[in-house]
Amino acid sequence: MRHTDKRMLMSRIGIKDFVFLLLGIMFCCATKPQEIPTEHQDTLKGTETKIKEIVLVNAGESDRCQMGELVNRISKCNPKVVGINFLFIGDNVGCDSTLQASIIDSDKVVLIEGFENGNHVESSKKFTDAAFLAGLKGLIQDEDGITNQYFRLIDHRGKWELSFPFLLALQLDKSRAAELSSKVSPQKYPINFYHRVDEFKVLDYNTDFSSNCNLLNEKIVIIGYLGPTQEDIFQTPVTEKSSDKTYGTVILANIILDILKDLN
Repeated sequence: MRHTDKRMLMSRIGIKDFVFLLLGIMFCCATKPQEIPTEHQDTLKGTETKIKEIVLVNAGESDRCQMGELVNRISKCNPKVVGINFLFIGDNVGCDSTLQASIIDSDKVVLIEGFENGNHVESSKKFTDAAFLAGLKGLIQDEDGITNQYFRLIDHRGKWELSFPFLLALQLDKSRAAELSSKVSPQKYPINFYHRVDEFKVLDYNTDFSSNCNLLNEKIVIIGYLGPTQEDIFQTPVTEKSSDKTYGTVILANIILDILKDLN
């Protein structure tokens, strides 16, 4: 177990226990996932202020040493949570200790999990054990390979688990976490593209965070890949706010906005 003061440890355990207890109470009799009709999709109303609570950080081609440094620099600016949209599979002898230490020191990192070819994939145990929480991506593709729906709550490994974007959304206002969680259900939600990538606050790996901490203070920060190449690209519906190809991190940011609309 990491070295930390008792108050921080109890606070951290309390949040985790709250999430798991709430799931047990609410979904012991959960029904089969249902699709939410498209006519019930929300509009842009309510996202104009919430978008200011999300900051995207493009890690680009960062290695694990650089990722660890990035997590340290971001965490010093007191974000609400740091979501990392990367998987760290296998070993990197030269850098793993740096990344692991940064995740531990932050105590705010949420790691992503997913599926590849039907198989569950997650970062190495050394990182998931160090993280505050971890959650499944929860994206759904239709028969044509278009990513157009998502889960907030997923039946996985014999239990209900909250998705990665929902876990991030919960951290914005912990005083309303119970209210937000009370509205979650094991349904398929349509992905609403409220904002393009250029409408979010996007920072680069090389940003001098020490001089721009106000941009990250008490924000939901998502570290992801936003170029220069087309890695982590998903086929998406063409809308006013999206093209046929969208970075996964931008999809996740829009999903968080969709979830936070329940607090309006």
